Amino acid sequence: MSGYFFESTQTTSTCSEATSSKRFGNLHTRAIACSRIAGLRPPRSPIRMRPELLLPASFGHSTVRPDLVTISAVVLVWPRRSAMNLNERLIEIARQSAWCMSALSAARAMDLKSWCIGAGAIRNLVWDSLHGYVMPTRPADVDLAYFDPSDLSSIRDAEIERSLTAQCPEIPWEVTNQAAVHLWFESAFRHPVSPFNSLAQAVASWPEYATTVGLTLLSDGTIDVCAPYGLDDLFSMVVRRNPARVSIDTYLLRIQQKSYEDRWPRVTVIV
Repeated sequence: MSGYFFESTQTTSTCSEATSSKRFGNLHTRAIACSRIAGLRPPRSPIRMRPELLLPASFGHSTVRPDLVTISAVVLVWPRRSAMNLNERLIEIARQSAWCMSALSAARAMDLKSWCIGAGAIRNLVWDSLHGYVMPTRPADVDLAYFDPSDLSSIRDAEIERSLTAQCPEIPWEVTNQAAVHLWFESAFRHPVSPFNSLAQAVASWPEYATTVGLTLLSDGTIDVCAPYGLDDLFSMVVRRNPARVSIDTYLLRIQQKSYEDRWPRVTVIV
């Protein structure tokens, strides 16, 4: 089954258009009527259903008040967000951003084995789009994360950063070999951590679930999405602590410094 689906329940809603069972014809028509009652966008195409999930004949009937309809047994539920749909939305947003595609192209030219651009830069990109901002919110930095356990020196990071700056000087690059994070993490955040085994494991440790996202531009031009926890928090615009490595104190400090709700009023911050 794809598209819309139904769940057993019972609800009573007002809808002046739906006062008689005669107005509920085939399943698609019923779904349109129910979506109007719920105040949602109606489906554009017919709904495919398993026979046992079809609506009973008593789906719509008048009550004492002509403008009140009781919908028994089932109620339309909008499709849950799927990882595939959100991945496609994220890729579309990235492709529409000139700076993002420039950054991805420059990073790909570094010929790193395992890399992504992620964290706050991608969060800003999506939340700007969801707020309808024409001018992008300038990120404090654009994180290029890569994973190379064969060279853990900070000199390598600096060399890559200089090369990227030469290509795209307008982008505030910050390059970090995630294979070396355990070497400096304790001095920065006051507790030791174990080495990462992969780039994906590193992305899964980033401070908030909405920022545990990375994009990679592949050689064939496709964009790969790394999102260990999915993209629900990113597209729901929720700031929620990822406890993998970030302490509560560090998280609270980040909330204070970032001023999320001032920059994006529709954001929800969970403390």
